[in-house]
Amino acid sequence: MTASPAYAAGLLDGEGCISIFRTSFHQWATDPSRKTPGTALGISIANTDKTPLIILQTTYGGNIGAAKRRVGNKVLYMLRFTNGPEQLRFLLSVRPHVLIKRQQIDAALEYLETYVGPGGFLSRKA
Repeated sequence: MTASPAYAAGLLDGEGCISIFRTSFHQWATDPSRKTPGTALGISIANTDKTPLIILQTTYGGNIGAAKRRVGNKVLYMLRFTNGPEQLRFLLSVRPHVLIKRQQIDAALEYLETYVGPGGFLSRKA
């Protein structure tokens, strides 16, 4: 089963998060022990039902993990898109269908173009 762009957009609008955040490790550091400031784009969709996330993952990629919860609470599953090409493909696919997060998608696409490079691949562009 695959997810339509409209279905994916609905999940992103209702259960998703798009953020640009600071990191303590810059991806272009040649020495892994050297921590330098950088930024990253985060795209995630959370749900207590894993099934819709598996359907999205089948169509768009990403990684599913489970958040640690307090005793008695349901497990919260999270689908994360962490690499540029996956992020770009997902955002371009859902953009025409989102109702709420269009400005966030536009900012994320601008980030990918400015700081990551064409096609979502890492570059030293900025």
